[in-house]
Amino acid sequence: MATASVPAPMIAVVPHKNRNVVVVGLAIALAVCGIVVGALGLLQARSAKSDFATTSRQLATTSHRLATTRQGLASVNLQLAASQTAILSLKANSQAGTVSTLHTSLNTLQAQLAQFMVCVPELQQEISDLSINSTQTGGYLNSAYLSNSTIVSSNCSKMLQGP
Repeated sequence: MATASVPAPMIAVVPHKNRNVVVVGLAIALAVCGIVVGALGLLQARSAKSDFATTSRQLATTSHRLATTRQGLASVNLQLAASQTAILSLKANSQAGTVSTLHTSLNTLQAQLAQFMVCVPELQQEISDLSINSTQTGGYLNSAYLSNSTIVSSNCSKMLQGP
């Protein structure tokens, strides 16, 4: 039976004199890495500071535009409210004007109707008193006319004939 052997780990043993050199070398390497990392961090910080300043300016500009837009919107809302109030007022006045005009027209028509009602009895009397007069010669009609003994009042005559 064969046994497998596991190789032993290799550990470098550094003599005592060289150990200080190695430690100093590692310290220098770590210092250089620290300087490089610090320089990169400084560059990133400057870039972030520049980005922050740019973003702050953009935010200020956007805030100003937003405030201006809000003022404009408030102004438009006031104008809209005033327009709606004016429209409602115009509608109310227009309807009131229309109703007033119709009421006036109705009153005028009622007054005219009352005048006609006063004239109706006179007209009935005039119609009932109408007579047709004619003259004939040799069986031929020469003339014909209406006669009436009733005289219609001047108020009714004016109303019937118009202005």
